[in-house]
Amino acid sequence: MDGTFSAFDTEASLCVWEWLIDQWNDQSKGNGTDTSDINDTTIKGLFENHGWSAMRSVAMQAGKIVAELYDHCETHSGFEHLTETSLDWEFVPMICAEMDWEKLADDNQYGKATWAPDPKELIAIIIAKQALHRVPA
Repeated sequence: MDGTFSAFDTEASLCVWEWLIDQWNDQSKGNGTDTSDINDTTIKGLFENHGWSAMRSVAMQAGKIVAELYDHCETHSGFEHLTETSLDWEFVPMICAEMDWEKLADDNQYGKATWAPDPKELIAIIIAKQALHRVPA
């Protein structure tokens, strides 16, 4: 991750940080958001294992990924509908729920294998999950 942040990268990172805090808060209370879709990693556990300062850095890296995916959706035909939603309330949570937070934290904090999702693959997963939720019972 390079150290250069555009205004949009910063906004996306702050939205990710807000999402992480919401997840931590819900998991700490033992209620709220169903985290079963968050790649088998509890956000609360990441905060406990890595610390708050480290998780801010992880949020910055995740924000860059969100910004890249948003740009990909806006510039590739067929994905524009994903960016017609609210960035902080819909787009960021949709992306964050599919991130591999353990790999992202290990990459960010310990220099382990870089976790950089393929935009097409991650977006395909999101679109497939959206389609499943729209299928009538």
